[in-house]
Amino acid sequence: MQSLNVGDARVSIFNVGDLNFKLSEAVNAPESEQRDYFGDLHRINQVPCQSVLISMPNFNVLVDPGDHARFLRSSPEYGIPNEKLRPSLVDQLSEMKVSCELVNYVVVTHTHFDHYAGVTTTNGEIFPTFPNARVISSVERISRTLRCRRPCWILTRTRAKLSAFC
Repeated sequence: MQSLNVGDARVSIFNVGDLNFKLSEAVNAPESEQRDYFGDLHRINQVPCQSVLISMPNFNVLVDPGDHARFLRSSPEYGIPNEKLRPSLVDQLSEMKVSCELVNYVVVTHTHFDHYAGVTTTNGEIFPTFPNARVISSVERISRTLRCRRPCWILTRTRAKLSAFC
């Protein structure tokens, strides 16, 4: 975990795990521009899965709450062979004395499962990991999630308050 103080805010970046994938599967750019900006997109790259916590006095915003172990259960092809799993995001937050109940907002930048797998927790049923948080994502992304066949439905099944912005 790395942190940076910005005025009254503290920005902490958590690495919840690493993935192997081709950037060509994720970058939406014309092929003519891909090499100039992104290098060899067809090569398999090791990419960190990161979540960001922005903490201010009595206020916490969590961006892209990943659950690496849960993501790998649904998409093992992205795993790194023999990878030792890092502590979960919830465990890393606990080390900073930030309980799940203290998170006010969860921002999901886009609906790839590695970015929001930690929004909900399963224990026989689905319930919000951050019960007092308002979950924010774009209207386009939420509507796309509703049509998705992958595990995206977990985001829309949460009992957490779900908001959208344009």
